[in-house]
Amino acid sequence: MTPFWRRSVLRLLPVIVAPACAFAQVKTDGTVGPRTTLAGPNFNITPSLGTSVGPNLFHSFETFNIARGQTATFTGPPSVKNVLARVTGGPTTINGTLACPIPDANLYLINPAGIIFGPNAALDLHGSFVVPTADYLKLADGAQFHASDPSKSVLTSAAPAAFGFLGAHKPAAIEVRGTAGVDPVTSAPTPRPRTLQPLKCSRAWP
Repeated sequence: MTPFWRRSVLRLLPVIVAPACAFAQVKTDGTVGPRTTLAGPNFNITPSLGTSVGPNLFHSFETFNIARGQTATFTGPPSVKNVLARVTGGPTTINGTLACPIPDANLYLINPAGIIFGPNAALDLHGSFVVPTADYLKLADGAQFHASDPSKSVLTSAAPAAFGFLGAHKPAAIEVRGTAGVDPVTSAPTPRPRTLQPLKCSRAWP
């Protein structure tokens, strides 16, 4: 699957989102590392919060929401080539900066419940950014990193290879919101939401 963006810094299109206090939280779910709630506004996501297997660094979050003026930074040694992060507890809203200073590392952010980018969303990366709403990520050796059912996950050093969608449900959207409407918080006019529909696979990979 082709990454949606591959730039060191990307400023996204304007959108109106809920107030920062309504959604700003980064909380791990305890499935691949310790269960904890990180303190903002600068969320430092270290390797000790996840699990490293060869060049892959796995993270799992119950909630992952970044407010305006906040930054979430995935860190790790130069040996990390893929940061694989899933969100298991609901939709993600990013209205701050998502960063990964690891040289040439690719960042995968998987959330089957959907992802919304706000007006202040920005990327500060040194590799590719892949943001699917798939149920799981399939690795080259057949192992799967599940977001919908984490208990089925097998963490290996194989490279990411494909995405899997389970059942007949329609995948959640990736949204860059924007145009006719009224913001429920400020009553200001807002643009109509712009939605990036994810690719739907005809079946889940075995």
